[in-house]
Amino acid sequence: MKQCSKCGHEKPLSEFCRHRTKKDGVYSRCKICKSADAKAYRAANLKLVRGRSLQWYENNRERAKANNKRWKALNQEQVAARWKQWAADNQQHLVDYRKRTAWRQLAHVRARQAAKVKATPRWANRFFMEEAYHLARMRTDMLGFPWDVDHIVPLKNPIVCGLHVAHNLQVIPELENIKKGNRRWPDMPDVQGAFSR
Repeated sequence: MKQCSKCGHEKPLSEFCRHRTKKDGVYSRCKICKSADAKAYRAANLKLVRGRSLQWYENNRERAKANNKRWKALNQEQVAARWKQWAADNQQHLVDYRKRTAWRQLAHVRARQAAKVKATPRWANRFFMEEAYHLARMRTDMLGFPWDVDHIVPLKNPIVCGLHVAHNLQVIPELENIKKGNRRWPDMPDVQGAFSR
């Protein structure tokens, strides 16, 4: 047990950050007090802190990107929830952005349509494919949250190309589809760095 030099409470050593040079191996202030001090310092010196962060990022760009990518992979639900909240809070901004970049959206849609056409063989059963999209719309209306038609094996991926056919479609919640992206499918090989591009 140790007494915090700021709040005066006696706490177990696990409540203190480690410090190699100290006799007992931990800081004199507890984690809660250190965190409060750090927040107060940041608020009082925001410009300086941001400048240092930007400088570190410029000097360690690749490391920062790797850290960010790792954090996103470990916190997919939190990322999706944050994006959903931001979108809900900034609907007018999104509407304005879509108007300003309608040409980009159209190019993306056309590219996606072209990829589907290339991945759609002549023997594809269009009736069952349309049924999947109809089912997604019905589930969205009935359950009150969005459902998507997902390609089980993605149409576009660095190491695989699925087909736009009925048996490669599944109806899943939109959030699950966003988390899956084009990075996962059944029987995928264990290839290190396959999706780093």
